[in-house]
Amino acid sequence: MQAIFICFIVTFVVLLIGFTNVDLSQYRFTEFFAISSDGLLYYTYLPALFIYHDINLNFLQNIVTQDFLTEFVCYGYIKYPIGVAYLQSPFFFVAHLITIYTNKYVANGYTAIYQVFIGLSALFYYLAGIILNYHILKKMFSNKVVQIVILLLTFGTGLLYYTTFEYSMSHVYSFFAISLFVWIVTKKNIFKINDKRYRRILNYFVLGLSLGLITAIRNINVFIFLIYIFYGVKNIKILKVRMIYFFKPINLISFIFGFLLLLIPQFMYWYNRTGHFIINSYKPEIYIEGYPITDKPIPYTDYFNFKNPHILEQLFSLRAGLFVYYPILLFSILGFSINKYKTNLKMGILIFFLLILYLLSSFNCWFAAASFGMRFYIDYLVLFGIMMGAFYQWVIDLNKQKVIIGVLIFSLVCIIATTIMQQLVVNGYCDTEGDIFNTDNSIIELIVNKALNKA
Repeated sequence: MQAIFICFIVTFVVLLIGFTNVDLSQYRFTEFFAISSDGLLYYTYLPALFIYHDINLNFLQNIVTQDFLTEFVCYGYIKYPIGVAYLQSPFFFVAHLITIYTNKYVANGYTAIYQVFIGLSALFYYLAGIILNYHILKKMFSNKVVQIVILLLTFGTGLLYYTTFEYSMSHVYSFFAISLFVWIVTKKNIFKINDKRYRRILNYFVLGLSLGLITAIRNINVFIFLIYIFYGVKNIKILKVRMIYFFKPINLISFIFGFLLLLIPQFMYWYNRTGHFIINSYKPEIYIEGYPITDKPIPYTDYFNFKNPHILEQLFSLRAGLFVYYPILLFSILGFSINKYKTNLKMGILIFFLLILYLLSSFNCWFAAASFGMRFYIDYLVLFGIMMGAFYQWVIDLNKQKVIIGVLIFSLVCIIATTIMQQLVVNGYCDTEGDIFNTDNSIIELIVNKALNKA
């Protein structure tokens, strides 16, 4: 648990430093706070329902700029799912009560006190996700390996960035929700065929509820269900038994009830605004050629180009490439290839990542616009952590000092590289898409120009 404590303290300090730039006397939302861009819309369900009672979102005209409204709210409804708001709601209500009973702040949902509490929300779910990862990993690897992996997931990826800087984005919440789902699956109670009836009902309800939460946060992550389907599956017979057991009426009904419980409010919101229970809520994005800003939906296929996925670019390009900005995750690939540490999750991880890589790289915005690194994959760090744990366990079990030192040095270099790139993005040495390698303000160009001036 020492690693969790270290991660929490460092993350809290970084978040606290960010709070020092927040003027608590602000009575109005400013774009320099962290509840902005996509994160503002994930959050806006809460003030819309509980402060303004205005699902038409007319109140936003007094909160954000007209450009923001044109780009993100042109339909008159929130295009992003409701799941993040579920998890943020306890912190929102605390902030709102403070504003009401202290009379020090304007209770409009967007002043600085709300920003601070949404930051604390991200910190809470980061910590909860890390604790879940700890309990998942300790079933498979030594305590030393578990602590190494926890530290690397925090400081070697974009997890720290999306917990302390852009903390209103969905990724730290998805990280928690998917970690919860994997923890439920690995508890194995869900697979007990002869378990008592009420326990089976409860197990499948909880499984469905966790998958519903994941889907309510980011719809595409519903495919994480593959982890359950292929857990411990070594042949067709086991898979067949799994499916027969899952489709037993009482199990299936419990699962569906849990799954839909958190999605029904979303369906009702869409129906209220559009007359349809299920819609494609995304409007045409400005980077989709041929589609100007409009108030008419476009075909869902226009958001994907399944014939030309950008697989290599998404993994290795300088434009937010996964292994360029988070190089430590390369050890996950090595860990997956090590057969000595077989895990019941291995088949599910393989199938899930092949599918999600294809889908995300086929997305027209495959580069995860305005991000630090390939932020899509932060959601799945629990799976990367399992594969990474296999690699570090193998290294330690080799018991060769030179190999261990070499791996640790390379790991440290990866953390330093990711930290430097993160600070470049935070301090604006990047273009509007978060790319530090392709910009007039590139740190590389600044270094070269400085050297030339000295010469």
